[in-house]
Amino acid sequence: MCIILDTFSISIIGWSMQDNLKRELGLNSLNIVFQESSEINDILNIDEMI
Repeated sequence: MCIILDTFSISIIGWSMQDNLKRELGLNSLNIVFQESSEINDILNIDEMI
């Protein structure tokens, strides 16, 4: 099982389950997050330091 956790809101935003630990497990979880999110900014939080 692979769970994608939003560390700001401490909520699960995507998950996937398979019987192996191959890379498709994580990619499937990320695909679910991208499909359910309306904007990329909801997923990625980029901090810029000046």
